[in-house]
Amino acid sequence: MEPKVILRKVFLGDRTVDFGDGIVTVSENVPLNNNDSIKAIKKLLHRGEKPVRLTMSICPVCAEEKRWDEMRVPALIFEKDKKIFLRKSCPKHGTFADAYWEDADYFYKQMQFAEDGNGLENPQINKPLNKIVCPMDCGL
Repeated sequence: MEPKVILRKVFLGDRTVDFGDGIVTVSENVPLNNNDSIKAIKKLLHRGEKPVRLTMSICPVCAEEKRWDEMRVPALIFEKDKKIFLRKSCPKHGTFADAYWEDADYFYKQMQFAEDGNGLENPQINKPLNKIVCPMDCGL
């Protein structure tokens, strides 16, 4: 049986990892190899949830405490009860989960039309675009 692609759009630069009976996309901004990406997905995923995409986010407490070098954490976008959620885990402050999209079917439909675009240039940052790391270099 062929693995099912859970996210119907793979963004430029993303990679995919086999996970259970499906394939999960891993954003190009995730600084983990495939094995560590799978470990992060397993750590963030709970029973009854379907993984969609591993990306990076920020710990809200680290950001509030201005811990700039520590606040980037892996985040899992997942489906549960026909809704899309995001869960991230900070080693210092624990796990945070948020609603991401109210309707999973609509999320998947919209992802078919998503475009990477050209990115955003910040004239205050003197680095090539491919070397900019959010949120440190994006003006937050």
